[in-house]
Amino acid sequence: MYPIVKREKLADKIYLMDVRAPRVAQYCEPGQFVIVKIDETGERIPLTICDYDREAGTITIVFQVVGASTERMAGLKEGDEIEVKLLDIDPKTGKFKLSHKVLLPRPEKQEKK
Repeated sequence: MYPIVKREKLADKIYLMDVRAPRVAQYCEPGQFVIVKIDETGERIPLTICDYDREAGTITIVFQVVGASTERMAGLKEGDEIEVKLLDIDPKTGKFKLSHKVLLPRPEKQEKK
């Protein structure tokens, strides 16, 4: 989970958030998608990265309230935390994977007997 470091209402139902997510900021580019979840049971919300600051370890997202999940997200304040995941990068091609599987918890390794 990553903290919201800035929250701004840009217009009616339009919000901007800066999120401190250093791992994501390290690899992202504007226009790429991240998946945002408000909590562990929340809906996955694909959002475009508007900007980033690699030194500060932040990404900027802008969203419009269009349903229950984005309505809940609009109610979050600075200091609240959300989950943000950059879709995985394929090591062979360098392309971003567009699979939801990168959001699933990795199974624990089982010891061989």
